[in-house]
Amino acid sequence: MREKRFRTRKEWHNVKLYLPFAAVVVFILGMLALDRDQPLLFAVPLAIALSGLVVAWRRDRSVDAVYMFDGKALALRTARDGDNLDIASIADVSLIDRSAARDYVLQRTRDMEPIQSKQVRRDFVRYCTVDIGLTSYSFGFGRRMIDGMQDAKRDLVLVRLRDGGALLLSPQYNHDLVDSVGRVLHIRNAG
Repeated sequence: MREKRFRTRKEWHNVKLYLPFAAVVVFILGMLALDRDQPLLFAVPLAIALSGLVVAWRRDRSVDAVYMFDGKALALRTARDGDNLDIASIADVSLIDRSAARDYVLQRTRDMEPIQSKQVRRDFVRYCTVDIGLTSYSFGFGRRMIDGMQDAKRDLVLVRLRDGGALLLSPQYNHDLVDSVGRVLHIRNAG
C-alpha cells in the first residue's frame, strides 16, 4: 500500500464564538467612553477584548499535526511529538463527534487521581487539532454554544489501542482515514 498523508482540519470555534461578543462589548463600552470623554475607559475594555481574542486563537491553534498511513503503521506527528502506531497495536478506529469524544475521555478518567487523569486527557488529544472543550474559561457556557455550531458537529476519529489507550485525531477527510485503517484491520483480523 502506498503511504497516504492525511491533512488535519483547522477549526476556529473559539474565535467564532468570542469575536462577536468582544465586538459588542467594545462597541458599547466605546460609546460610553466617548459619551463621557474618557478615552482610558475605552482602552481598558479594548485591551481585555484583544487578550481574550488571543486566548481564543491559541486554543484553536494549539496543535498542528500530520497523519500518515502506509498499511503497516499509522504515523502521527506534531512539532513536539511523534508516534508510529503499528497496525497490530490498533484495536479499532471509528468516527466520533466533539461532545462524544469529550464525554468518552471524561468517563474514562472519572475514577483516576487528578494528576493521572490530566495526563490521560492530554495524551488523548495530543494529535487532535480541534479543541473538544476539555477546559472552559466561560464556566461551560462557551462549550455549550460551540457544541451547537453546525461545523462543530463534524466527526473526529477515535483510535482505540490494544493496550487500553485511545487517541483522538482530526483529519480533514475523516472517512478516508477510517476506511484506510479499518480495511487493513479487517483483513488482518480475518486472516
